[in-house]
Amino acid sequence: MSSAVGRTAKSARNVVVSIAAQLLVIVLGFVTRTVFISELGVAILGVNSLLTSVVAMLALADLGINGAVMYALYQPLRDGETVKTAAVVHYATRMYRWVALVVGVAGLILTPFIHRFVRLESDVPGLDYYYLVLLANTVVGYLLVARVQLIDADQKIYMTKAYSMVFNVLRSVAQIVSLLLWADFLLFLAIQVLFTVTNNMVVYYRAGKLFPFLKGPAPSLEAGERRSILTSVRAMMIFRLGGLILNNSPSMLISLIVGTLALGYYSNYMLIVSSAVMITEVSFSALTPSVGNLVAAGDRKATRRVFDEVVLLSILLHGAIAVAMVALIDDFIRFWLDRSFVLPHEVVLAVVLSFYVTGTLMPMWSFRSATGLFRSTQYVMLATAIASIALSFTLGGAFGLVGVVVAPTLARLLTGAWYEPWLLIRDHLAGGRRTYFLLQIGALLLWSALSFAALWLGDLMALGAGFSLVVKGTVLVICLPAVSWLAFGRLPAFKSLVARGRAMLGRSPRRTGNPE
Repeated sequence: MSSAVGRTAKSARNVVVSIAAQLLVIVLGFVTRTVFISELGVAILGVNSLLTSVVAMLALADLGINGAVMYALYQPLRDGETVKTAAVVHYATRMYRWVALVVGVAGLILTPFIHRFVRLESDVPGLDYYYLVLLANTVVGYLLVARVQLIDADQKIYMTKAYSMVFNVLRSVAQIVSLLLWADFLLFLAIQVLFTVTNNMVVYYRAGKLFPFLKGPAPSLEAGERRSILTSVRAMMIFRLGGLILNNSPSMLISLIVGTLALGYYSNYMLIVSSAVMITEVSFSALTPSVGNLVAAGDRKATRRVFDEVVLLSILLHGAIAVAMVALIDDFIRFWLDRSFVLPHEVVLAVVLSFYVTGTLMPMWSFRSATGLFRSTQYVMLATAIASIALSFTLGGAFGLVGVVVAPTLARLLTGAWYEPWLLIRDHLAGGRRTYFLLQIGALLLWSALSFAALWLGDLMALGAGFSLVVKGTVLVICLPAVSWLAFGRLPAFKSLVARGRAMLGRSPRRTGNPE
């Protein structure tokens, strides 16, 4: 019982601090984007989005070390094996140095071809320099990351998030000032590199104080343990390759098929969506170490109960946010920027559908790493990425921007969205699979109906952007919780979530039949 309480408390602290950090970063992100558009324009915004995606694709060279190292750290941390923990961290550090070298060399080789990805009416002066600075930002990020992972695996994500929040705030302020004073894109990017390095160095030395055993002679892993990590790395490499292609190819394909200027307009919507993703993603990623601790205990029934709760929480959060986005996102764009920045309804629906489908799969991220499921599903994400690219060219050629945007979502639904949960429940959890899939299908139908209703009613209202946000927002705040309770309130997982929430607030939970 005490271990369950400890996991809940640590998860809650991780989630609260992570969300607080991201909220502040999000607000500053919108301020920075507003100043960026004002000083540098939409075309440079599109270039920034494109180059960021290209550099992110190079990160496939990390070979999935991140997930494999986290997986290797759970057991020794749980059992208090400091020598083995130190050995894993030192081994990971060596691997990351090789990754930094590979990414740097591959990025330099790609430099002469960067111009081919940009489709604008005129050339962009200094494009190579912009790209090289972003590349440097990625490379330096690998050099000190192993100790950051140790802090996260020890269920202290709140600590790394707090440091990240401080440096992100300072970086945003510095970038805003630089834009207002000099309107220089190269300086804007250089500031980003400076704060990335500073953040990593501070966390690196903090980890040394938290785990003093890291300062001693670097122990070596046994051959069998190295082989186990490399096996996980190979599996995660394929998974990460597919994930990077799936998540970053849309920006490049939009630039190639539709145009870089269209990417600039699209990126404003993605800033809003990614802001919502940051809030929900940190909530679920903060749970990963606690899930790993629970899985290591070997109780399949308790793990299934937690899985059902996390899945329902994901459905409730992403469903409500998706409906709110459909109802409010165009009004927000008009209020924030201008009516000329608004995209057609079909593009908005495709963007929000992508957010929802990706969001409801977030619980899989936590359990994939904690259970080692990535070894069994390593080719699924790659198949999804290949299907996404094929659909992007087919649908993008036929329907333009909306075709490219909806392609990754269709690819997910055809592959990993059903296969990974099926395999996880079969191999690692107690209970059947039918209830999971019925819940997902029913929830998708419910939120889709509400989204179309919100869009239809919104079109009937001829209100100013600001007033429309207030009116629609008020209605949503009242209606969405009521709909959620009516639709899902009878489920055991819902009652367990309510009990956990009451416990975190210091109120006596009602009996739910859940010993956790």
